[in-house]
Amino acid sequence: MTEGAPVLFRRSAFPAPLAAGLASMFLATLGKANTGAALACGAALTVVAATWWMSRQWWPALASSMATWEEGIKEKTRANPGPWIVLASAVALFAELMIIRWHANDCAVFGFLKNVSMLSCFLGLGMGFSRGRRFSLQLPLFIPALALQLFLLHLLSFTTLQEQLGNPIPEEATLGLRSASSITDYLLVFGFVLTVFVINAWTFVPLGQLVTWLMD
Repeated sequence: MTEGAPVLFRRSAFPAPLAAGLASMFLATLGKANTGAALACGAALTVVAATWWMSRQWWPALASSMATWEEGIKEKTRANPGPWIVLASAVALFAELMIIRWHANDCAVFGFLKNVSMLSCFLGLGMGFSRGRRFSLQLPLFIPALALQLFLLHLLSFTTLQEQLGNPIPEEATLGLRSASSITDYLLVFGFVLTVFVINAWTFVPLGQLVTWLMD
C-alpha cells in the first residue's frame, strides 16, 4: 500500500477493527434470525473489503486531484497562517461536539456511552496531528466521510436494528433501553459500537492533519 493512501485503507490502520465490528454484527444478526440486517452487514463488510483491496487502482487518481487542491490551500494560507489555524481548530472542536450529540440523538446506546464518541474523535484528531505534511493533505475526505456517517446513523434510527441494541452494562439502569442478556446481544452492541468508533475516528483524521499542516 502506498504511503499516501488514506488512513482507512492502509494495512496498519483501520481495516481490521472495522471488519471485526461488521463481522460481529453479521454473526449477531444471523443468530437473531434478522435476515435483512444480516444481509446489510454482510454487504457492508464486502464493500469495505473490496474498497481496501482495490485501493491501489482508485487512490492515485484521487491523490492527484487532492494534490492540486492542496496547492491552492497552500497559496491562500502561506502569508498569514495564524487565523487559519484558529479556524481549523474551532471547526474540529465544533465537529467533535456535534458528533457526540448526534450519536446520542440517533442511537440510544450512545446516550449512555458518550465517552466512546468523544474518544473516537480524539483518536482521529491525534492520528491527524501525527501526519502533518509528511503525507498529502486529505481534508477533502472529511465532508464525504462525515456525510456518510451521519446518513447511515440516521437511516439506522428507522430500522429494527435500533431496537435490538441493548445496554452492554447491565449494572447500570437505563430507561427505554433493554439490557443485553445473551452472547448475540453483546456481539451486536459491541460490534456496532466498534464499527461506529472506527468510522468516526477516520472521519476526524483530516481535521487533525489540517491543524498541524498549517503549523508546519
